[in-house]
Amino acid sequence: MPPSTQDTAEPDALRPKYVPLRPSQYRKLTDLARDLQDARTQKTERITENTVIRVAVDLVTAHPGLLVGDTEDELREYALKRLRAAAALITAFPELLVGDTEDELHDAVTRLRAMTEGSSEQPQG
Repeated sequence: MPPSTQDTAEPDALRPKYVPLRPSQYRKLTDLARDLQDARTQKTERITENTVIRVAVDLVTAHPGLLVGDTEDELREYALKRLRAAAALITAFPELLVGDTEDELHDAVTRLRAMTEGSSEQPQG
C-alpha cells in the first residue's frame, strides 16, 4: 500500500525509531542528505538524514515486492537488483519518465510494451 498523502513530517506527528547503521551507510546517508540540502531550489524545508530515511521507508513500503529474501543481505541484494533493472530500462527508454499523472504513466508503459513486443517477434521465413 502506498504511503498516505495525509502523513506529515511535522515534528509532533513523527515517532522516533532507532536504526543502527554501518559506517559506510552513515557516511553515504550524510553525504546524500548534504548534497540534496545544497541542491535545493526552494529553501523552505531542510533536508536531513532523517528526511532521506523517511523517503526510503516510503519507497520500500510502497513497493513491498522489492523485498524478497530471508536475510538482510538477500533483501538488499534482490531490491538493488530490481532497482538496477528499472534504472537500465529508464536509461534505455527515457520516455518512461515523461508526465506526472497516472494516465501519462500508463501511456508510457503501453508504448514500452508495444516496443518490446514488436522487437521480440521473429521474422517469418
